[in-house]
Amino acid sequence: MTEKLVFNSAMEGLIQAVRVEISPRCWTRMKTLGFDSEAKLLPAYPSTLWAGVVKILGEEIYPGLTPFEAHRRLAIRTVEVYAQSVIGGAMFTVANLLGPDRTVRRMTRNFRTGSNFVETTCNELSPHTYEIGVNDVSEVAGFYGGMLEAGFLRTGARSLSVKLHDEKAPGAIFRVNWAA
Repeated sequence: MTEKLVFNSAMEGLIQAVRVEISPRCWTRMKTLGFDSEAKLLPAYPSTLWAGVVKILGEEIYPGLTPFEAHRRLAIRTVEVYAQSVIGGAMFTVANLLGPDRTVRRMTRNFRTGSNFVETTCNELSPHTYEIGVNDVSEVAGFYGGMLEAGFLRTGARSLSVKLHDEKAPGAIFRVNWAA
């Protein structure tokens, strides 16, 4: 089986989103985990390392919030940073042109810009209401929910709702709906 990897653009976006809030203690915790912020970014990181960094950042930057909510907020900030990059900017320009209904069918392609293992399924329940399955959320379902939320907002979705519907390791199903 191929090692599950998260590409450096995803790790870089995550770190850049919150860099100014990362304390020395947090940097130390991430280095102990295996992410060295002083070294040149690697082309990719094991998904377990990336998820560990998400968990540490969630604990350090959003103490007092549930892990799900902390990870969701990290993801929203990460998407905003990613949207400013060349690749992210191009992807979200296309997504905005397509709108949410057509973008929902491209989820796997969109998630594959950040990893080599995420697959999605899309089940339309009614107009503008979908169940989106993610095969592997690396124990940070809130992060994936936040990516969906921020991503759909960038497609022009109005009155958006993204809820975790079911989580069975390693994956999760989100119910997403928006106004026409």
